[in-house]
Amino acid sequence: MTDCNIFQQEACRLPAAEAIALANRLLRDCLLHAPAAVSEITTHLAQAVGKGMRAEMLIYCAADAQGLVSPDAANAAAAIELLHLATLVHDDVIDDAPLRRGIASAHSRFGKKRAVITGDYLLCAAMKMLLEVQAEQDKLPDRQLWPRYA
Repeated sequence: MTDCNIFQQEACRLPAAEAIALANRLLRDCLLHAPAAVSEITTHLAQAVGKGMRAEMLIYCAADAQGLVSPDAANAAAAIELLHLATLVHDDVIDDAPLRRGIASAHSRFGKKRAVITGDYLLCAAMKMLLEVQAEQDKLPDRQLWPRYA
């Protein structure tokens, strides 16, 4: 996550294309630098990443009128892709799918137990990445974006 002073938010905003590239780097870094227990499988999964449509949609929806987004949008976009990948790994186990995105599915190459554990890791990594995202209302304490209901 980029360290941005809340009083310099405009300077920290990125063009949407740069935010998409950042999200892709965050996703790849998470897959390539996973803990040893799952790193062999996450490295395998990094060989065939998807189109990243969910990440792009999030970033374009987060863009302002100038097409700029907070670096936090890149974190959220990478987290969504990790979450999606986790569901695919688990789905392949359930469906006994031999391939995913043109390569051997995680369970067919490494076994079902290791694949499920890796899917669980990806889910946790996505949640951790989302925890690093600051809500806009937290960055701007004087401005409440959503009404509170008692």
